[in-house]
Amino acid sequence: MATAVNCWHCGGASTVVVLGAQRMGQVIFTIFAGRKRFLSILWMYVRQLLSNQEVDSVHVWDYCRNAADRDFLRTSLLPPPPTRDERIQLMEPPPEPNATLGNRWRSYYAFYAKHLSPDDILIKADDDVVALFGLPALLREVRRDSPRRLLVYPSIVNNDVCAVFQAADGVLRHPHYGVRLTASAPADGPALRKPISDWYTCSSCARYVHSLFLAEPARFFTGCVHEWRLPARVSINFFAVKGETAISLFKRFVDEPHHYIDEPYLTAFATELTALPSAIVTDTVAVHYAFGAQHEMHEPEAQRDLLHRYRALARNGSFHEDLRRRFGDRTLSCACPAMPPPEMLQGFRELRPPEPSTQAGRRSRTYSPMDMPWNENEERPGGRRPAGASK
Repeated sequence: MATAVNCWHCGGASTVVVLGAQRMGQVIFTIFAGRKRFLSILWMYVRQLLSNQEVDSVHVWDYCRNAADRDFLRTSLLPPPPTRDERIQLMEPPPEPNATLGNRWRSYYAFYAKHLSPDDILIKADDDVVALFGLPALLREVRRDSPRRLLVYPSIVNNDVCAVFQAADGVLRHPHYGVRLTASAPADGPALRKPISDWYTCSSCARYVHSLFLAEPARFFTGCVHEWRLPARVSINFFAVKGETAISLFKRFVDEPHHYIDEPYLTAFATELTALPSAIVTDTVAVHYAFGAQHEMHEPEAQRDLLHRYRALARNGSFHEDLRRRFGDRTLSCACPAMPPPEMLQGFRELRPPEPSTQAGRRSRTYSPMDMPWNENEERPGGRRPAGASK
């Protein structure tokens, strides 16, 4: 039996249909849409999640910034009812003319603070998530009643907090990409916290982890649940949260003044407020394409090559099935290493003052040999081999 809840606009209607599920609580997959070049890839995974009944409904939030992307979203991706799957809803937030880019998402959080049930699971994905594997492992961990957690993340490729634990598990081995988990320093303004590293401006970081993943995706499945209590700002490219936690956390956020920003508030600041831990489940892997300040990743040639490879991966059904067979049902360990080995923590990714911008508006950079893509079995500059590399 379907139930209806009010929303602002849902594909031209005044309600959004949420299907009843046999399991307790709904699994609601939400997307901040959307750029066609990325969303067309993520959508292949979304359709498979619905086919496998791993999620109950999909809410696509129209945050498009240009007419071409909006036309793709509303005509090609989400045809009007009755052609559209009733489990998929187009969500149109109300206009917020005074909102800045950093806080224009408040209507999203207000909606779910009001309409989630405590046993629901809400998943939030950015549109540039270009691969997603093993979602059931993440959902099983979120459903656990104890311990109660804040946000639960997959192992996100191209995310600095996830890179901490990927290095701890031996997935990342180049010290130039080693990140230390620290409490985020305060920034200007209430509840603002700085990132824990400069990863979000580091194009070579993105190239490195994309090349590792595409060469051997299975290496990122390490069978671990990593938990932390430090108030670190996490890039919220993808997360899952139990309805009970989301209701209280989102309500608190939307009741704050409008200059509060979701990412630092929901991660570092919320950790300070609640003392709840966050966690990463490494048998769920999501690939985040790039941050806006990873400028080289947005060059046409780089995008064309990488997105072609991720599109091919999304279509490789036999590969998806192999990952499910190998990693889908195994018991996860909570006793994995909590930090990268010392040789990974040489300070390359420490947050530093921004470099001067060029006239084109881009950060000027001087690249060292350590910035370049690196084969883990080669010697590093200086003649040292990585720990664990073959001779």
